[in-house]
Amino acid sequence: MDNSSKAVDAALKTLREVRAALTASKLGNERAGLVFAVLDAERALRAALRAEKHPRVDCSHCRRRLKPDEPMAWRWNSYYGRGGLSEALCLSCSEPADRYEQHSCETCARVMHFDIAGACHARRPLTCSYQCNYRRKLKHQRDRNRVEHATIACIVCGEMFTQARRDAQTCSNRCRQALYRRSHRK
Repeated sequence: MDNSSKAVDAALKTLREVRAALTASKLGNERAGLVFAVLDAERALRAALRAEKHPRVDCSHCRRRLKPDEPMAWRWNSYYGRGGLSEALCLSCSEPADRYEQHSCETCARVMHFDIAGACHARRPLTCSYQCNYRRKLKHQRDRNRVEHATIACIVCGEMFTQARRDAQTCSNRCRQALYRRSHRK
């Protein structure tokens, strides 16, 4: 077990302890302090999960940790009302495989099975875990920031410049201010 997994386990243990203390506490200043302690413990857990190298998926039924290359199933749990919630399951805890459609995680390529009959089919997760979702989000942000900016003429002085932003019209702060003054004259 590497250090990142140990950090996640320690953060999980701390979160469970703080939540247990919160449920046992009475109203008052102690309870208010514990509410903030829960928020800090959840933040620490998310940070530890982001640092972990391998995606961490636990079966929500049997609580067994799935291996990084082990397939999983997403099942729609309508217990949470109209909004519902999808939960991760190991294949031994899920229903027969003939009702499931297969897709792979966009980040780690883990095989994921989805219930075709449930509402999870319409809004199925693209990734298998919190870590994979975080890495997918970072990749999307990196790709979005790679914009090729055009070389255009400044609308005030006519000098050619490369845009630093997609909506830039002027080459400098001096021209930008001149454009502003020109457009806001009375």
